[in-house]
Amino acid sequence: MVSPWRVREASWRRRKDVGVANLSPEEREAAGVLSSIVGAALLVSRAGEAGMASPLSAALDALDMAAGSLVARDVLEAGLSEWLEALEREGTRACLGQVGEVLAGHDARYEAFQVAAGVALVDGDLSRDEAAGLGQLATALGLSTGEAEQLFEGVNEWMG
Repeated sequence: MVSPWRVREASWRRRKDVGVANLSPEEREAAGVLSSIVGAALLVSRAGEAGMASPLSAALDALDMAAGSLVARDVLEAGLSEWLEALEREGTRACLGQVGEVLAGHDARYEAFQVAAGVALVDGDLSRDEAAGLGQLATALGLSTGEAEQLFEGVNEWMG
């Protein structure tokens, strides 16, 4: 069985090569899910790094540590760059809404929250800003408080 992460990555790469209009509906969905998971991680990462000089570098390192075995670093970097541009253009609230809209109804919303929690915990500490960012993400993803807490605890235990 092929990993959904590999399918998402292949679709995302194809989207970059041939354009969204030339993808099948399944490929568009897979590429959108991967992009939204990366966006979710960036939004939480940004909440915890106010004032940092290089947001792309810090977010990429954290995301690579949290999800690097799932997706190639070059894909993570390109995805983060796209989301940083969207944040500059549209702001956090609009980007959260977009992530929530793409992932609504998908099990991938759990993955997005888990990857974002992993990014927040990669330094061994959950800051108040990161906790608030995870709360905003949970709301955007339509997760209940119980679901978010359960997902967070699983990630926290896994990261040790």
